[in-house]
Amino acid sequence: MSVIIRKQGQYRIVEPYQHQFIARAKGRWYGSTLLQVLTTEFLGYTETYYRLAINNGLIKVNNLAVSVDYIIEPHDLILHEMHRHESPVGVVDIKIVYEDDLVLVVDKPPSLPVHPCGRFYHNSLEKILNLEYEKSPLYLVHRLDRLTSGVVIFSKTKENARNLQDDMKDESTQKVYLAKVEGVFPEEVTVDQPIVIVPNKSAVNYVDPTGIEAKTHFELLWTNGATSVVKCYPETGRTHQIRVHLSWLGHPIINDPLYNISNYVPYLDKVGNTMEIFDQHLKELDPNDLVLASLCPDCVSPYPLPKLENMLIYLHALSYKIGEHQFTTDPPEWSIDDRECI
Repeated sequence: MSVIIRKQGQYRIVEPYQHQFIARAKGRWYGSTLLQVLTTEFLGYTETYYRLAINNGLIKVNNLAVSVDYIIEPHDLILHEMHRHESPVGVVDIKIVYEDDLVLVVDKPPSLPVHPCGRFYHNSLEKILNLEYEKSPLYLVHRLDRLTSGVVIFSKTKENARNLQDDMKDESTQKVYLAKVEGVFPEEVTVDQPIVIVPNKSAVNYVDPTGIEAKTHFELLWTNGATSVVKCYPETGRTHQIRVHLSWLGHPIINDPLYNISNYVPYLDKVGNTMEIFDQHLKELDPNDLVLASLCPDCVSPYPLPKLENMLIYLHALSYKIGEHQFTTDPPEWSIDDRECI
């Protein structure tokens, strides 16, 4: 099935398409009903939706229609046929930093996740490189947050990917980031504070003595008295480490939606309101006149396009040095407002 991708102003839009999600039964699901698993493990939809989807054959087990009371067994495959809406990203222009027979290094634009996840598939860095740049197969060596830009390293073989990941654990590996933060930053500071990693992806990690060891060195590049651009040298690789340590210092990234409270965006309120509208819509449907789009929350209550300024943060992976190899990108525009200071 072909997927339509178009540009709309500064946005890259994937038109909605039919898609089948597949989930393999986990041990903790055994003995539970299909409805119990869906309503406790997959919280993106309501019980009303799951009942309708199961009863109308949009959710099957092992490609067979079942009831809501079906008991999950080992090796079961849950199949969910649905109308998929991908979140938009910024218009993509991926710069290749380095390429040979074993690796591909690119400068990732902000707004793109590095691999398919959640509401992103065709709008992910890996799939764009696969399908539009004809770079395949690719094996991700490390990750960057979706809103972060900069160096991303792919391997062209599984074996080399494992080797590079092992090499990155060596003390000689150096990662350098740029960040634009609030306030006048000190000339130089090292933060050696453990971080608690909260499992929920929408939650905020934080500094606490009970956390995992984390260490970041920072150096001031320039300041205008209100904001500063700093170089960041993470010596460990915890989730959101640089963002957490900068916030702990009292100098959060100026447009960070998670760790700068003045920029917090209440996405959960939007999700909650959308699902309430959708649930009421489902209760009013004629069960004899159902189409796939009528069971799609994004068709019933479409998300507005996000603001472009909310699709990035001022954090950029400037360079990665692994062994004898160093991969460096150009600094982003927001970091060179005072070019003579850099």
